[in-house]
Amino acid sequence: MAILDKLTKKKEVIAEKPAAKKKAVVKPAEKKMEIKQDPSGLANRLLKKPHITERSNMLAQQGQYVFEVRPNATKIEIAKAVAALYKVKVTRVNIAKSPRKARRVGRHQGFKSGLKKAIVSLKKGDSIDIFSV
Repeated sequence: MAILDKLTKKKEVIAEKPAAKKKAVVKPAEKKMEIKQDPSGLANRLLKKPHITERSNMLAQQGQYVFEVRPNATKIEIAKAVAALYKVKVTRVNIAKSPRKARRVGRHQGFKSGLKKAIVSLKKGDSIDIFSV
């Protein structure tokens, strides 16, 4: 019975201890990544992501940026979406649409999805930092 008495006393001692107050730890202000938002929501519906390749990096040096876009997007909508999202002046939008391609794996045939790209030219002096997004 002495063993049971020790266990019950320990439980009572644990229950009687007041909760220690924790001091608030002040952390230095962390730099939060600024999330770019489009008030109209047009950019979120039309632009999928920046299309990053060697060629698109060369075009970026000339002030032209490549984006993957939805198949139903028009040039005017893309220009408005990029201007609203990145706060730049768009001068021209070119579209390149690659068709889907048939692929086989063994006896199963499927398709590799097609792609619609928009090459957006900006006003001289404007630029987009794609890699920070």
